Amino acid sequence: MAMPLAPKPKRGRPARLSREVIASAALDLGVTGLSMNALAERLGVAKSSLYGWVSSREELLGLVSNVVIERCLPDAEPVDGDWRTWLAELAWCMRRELLAVPGYATYVTGPHEHRSDAFGKLRARVIGVFEDAGLDHDIAVQNWYIFSRAVINWLPLEQQAREMGDPAPRFDLLLQVLLRGLPAS
Repeated sequence: MAMPLAPKPKRGRPARLSREVIASAALDLGVTGLSMNALAERLGVAKSSLYGWVSSREELLGLVSNVVIERCLPDAEPVDGDWRTWLAELAWCMRRELLAVPGYATYVTGPHEHRSDAFGKLRARVIGVFEDAGLDHDIAVQNWYIFSRAVINWLPLEQQAREMGDPAPRFDLLLQVLLRGLPAS
């Protein structure tokens, strides 16, 4: 009498990748150490497996940007129209989150494609706060550009100073000058 056939084992490993798992591993590697090969090795998967989730390093960096920026999007609106305090809290969060990912601050100040939906949300949110404070749209947009460029371009200066053993330029002083100087109307 013939023995019943055992069920055929499924081929390959069980699915263990997701965009969230990939983004988390990419954040751990940092921008400077990020490549599809390094990420595949860190996750213990074949490089070809990653391409089912992300098509390129640029798309991967877009995932990283989404995570970093989503962490900074404020839940609350400015209290009593105090947009300067709201912006200061946002700026401190941006500083903390962008500097937490090795090489990310330098990456976002250089030429790159914006593949982050969260960046558009952040932009719209900040412009909306300025408009809610009574600024017309054109001034609100100009304030966004000034604010975002000042904060983002400051961060590589901090990294460079630390690497050279110099005292880091004071972010709190930048914010004082920046927030005082943004047009309120």
